[in-house]
Amino acid sequence: MTAVNLAPLRKLATPFMIDEWSAEREAALLSRSLVSFLPVNAQSFSRVKSLNRAITALTAVVYSVIEAPAHGWTSAWTITAMGASIVLVGVFIGWEMRHHTPMLEVRFFTNPSFSAASVSITFAFFALAGAIFIVTQYLQFVLDYSPLRAGLGILPAAGAIAVAGPVSAHVAQHLGARITIATGLFITAGGLAVQALLADSSYLPIAVGQGLFGLGLGLAMAPATDSIMGSLPAERAGVGSAVNDTTREVGSALGVAVIGSVAGSVYADHVGARVGALGLPGNVTDAVTDNIGAATHLAQDLDPAAGAELMQIARDGFVSAMHTGLWIGVAVAVLGAIVALAKIPASGHQPQATDPVTAEPAVVGGRDR
Repeated sequence: MTAVNLAPLRKLATPFMIDEWSAEREAALLSRSLVSFLPVNAQSFSRVKSLNRAITALTAVVYSVIEAPAHGWTSAWTITAMGASIVLVGVFIGWEMRHHTPMLEVRFFTNPSFSAASVSITFAFFALAGAIFIVTQYLQFVLDYSPLRAGLGILPAAGAIAVAGPVSAHVAQHLGARITIATGLFITAGGLAVQALLADSSYLPIAVGQGLFGLGLGLAMAPATDSIMGSLPAERAGVGSAVNDTTREVGSALGVAVIGSVAGSVYADHVGARVGALGLPGNVTDAVTDNIGAATHLAQDLDPAAGAELMQIARDGFVSAMHTGLWIGVAVAVLGAIVALAKIPASGHQPQATDPVTAEPAVVGGRDR
């Protein structure tokens, strides 16, 4: 058999793998957003403790999800890690609820306009980040696009967002924020479903699906933001803006983690069941099963027939994994639409009657609501 050089794989970017470095990067992005909760005069030690608890909790959630495929989704490690993550989130919420100057006023989430819109936008960005993460790799490793061409390949989504975003406010004025947000998320789910059903070895389903996907997101984002901001007292607008930003960061981090991890598991199962027939050494089989990037590199060291067969197995496994990941995005987008329909008032926002921190009537335009 032809000798296979594994050394270059140490520097190879590994699709579907989100290692410790990536977890740290996600934590940094989340912490940068969470810092925006801190008002100018809130530099006290208690606020720092709140921030540390928030970062720890969110990092634990993301890390436990991205490490689950390596340990097994039902393993003791994964169950313990996810359980610990839930406990840490609970500790953060409990601390914020009983502190007299919370970094994040959790009681704002009792307002359905605020909480449902936050959940809907989180789910939208979960689907967005997860889909982009997996589709760009499909374009590179299955359709053989260059990184630049793969980036250009998702422009239909960006273009559709740019078109739908400016008109979404006018649509919301006629249909109401609840219907507009839900419709946008259903269209988002439809765009993901087109890609999950039809994408195999052609770019056309990706282009159509990305266009629908972006159209739905553009339709939903502005009304959801308006619902979040309009449901808070004017003096708490900074908190609303920070929550609006953080929902996007948290949704994106979880989308990449969950969709990437599940897709990685599907890819490993699909490829592992077939690659053994090629008679490759154990370490080579492990590398190929780990990710399609390794398979692409290693196929160049094999004879043409074996290399072509290996790449076909890897591409089939990746497409299967991508479909699974996209269906997760569909389910999450639909769930976000259902939350919007069930909880967001028809007008888009229900004003907060009092500031839960000061217990005083909220004032807008010089009058009590």
